[in-house]
Amino acid sequence: MKILAINSSSHGTKGATQLILNPFLEGARKGGADVDTVFLNKLNIKPCLGCSKCWVKTPGFCVQEDDMGDLIEKLKTSDLLIFAGPVYVDGISGHGKLFLDRLLPLMDCHLMVKDGNTRHALRIPKFPPVFGIVTCGFYEKDNTYIWEEHLKRACKNFSTEYMGTLIRPSSHILFWKKDYEEAIGVILKAAYQAGEDLVSKGRVSMDIVDKVAGDFLSRDEVIRLSNAAWDKQLRRAQNPR
Repeated sequence: MKILAINSSSHGTKGATQLILNPFLEGARKGGADVDTVFLNKLNIKPCLGCSKCWVKTPGFCVQEDDMGDLIEKLKTSDLLIFAGPVYVDGISGHGKLFLDRLLPLMDCHLMVKDGNTRHALRIPKFPPVFGIVTCGFYEKDNTYIWEEHLKRACKNFSTEYMGTLIRPSSHILFWKKDYEEAIGVILKAAYQAGEDLVSKGRVSMDIVDKVAGDFLSRDEVIRLSNAAWDKQLRRAQNPR
């Protein structure tokens, strides 16, 4: 199995998204997958112009010359797409939205009705199934639901299978490994198992999903510790040595 993993975080390799994605992809490799990881923050991807030239003038290809063309070619030859990223203002990050918008050349201009909704036909023979990984700084799991719903609807647009999403709320606590090594280890181990199971079994159990999203601090504790960390950063910024 050939996996294309997209990290749409502005922090790239240094963000909380990657802290979950790393063990997940290690597990996927253990399951037998060949993994190619792409960090969108390192690429030159321009906004979609909405010009429709990829439908009528250069069918299947965007007229803009940037890194998206090579990325689409990678996607065409992949068996599974992992779309990972943080929640920004209740939805998908700017990098992630640019990526999704620029997949428009893979659609045909003609309309059809599928599953009761108007859609565009898919230009390519098959779009790879999609699995999501989403991180969020807020405590409540429902803060990730709009992100996940957007991904589900994108899968419908691309006539492909949505295979589920790993959710990690209060994701910044993953950086507190020194203080909560055992609890964070459970989360990362579950992320590893999710990757291995997705490749070897074709699915991730809800038990594993729940472990990745599991709480080991109360909401009040997360808020208190987070605010203390922000106050420390503010003091450093306002009183540099």
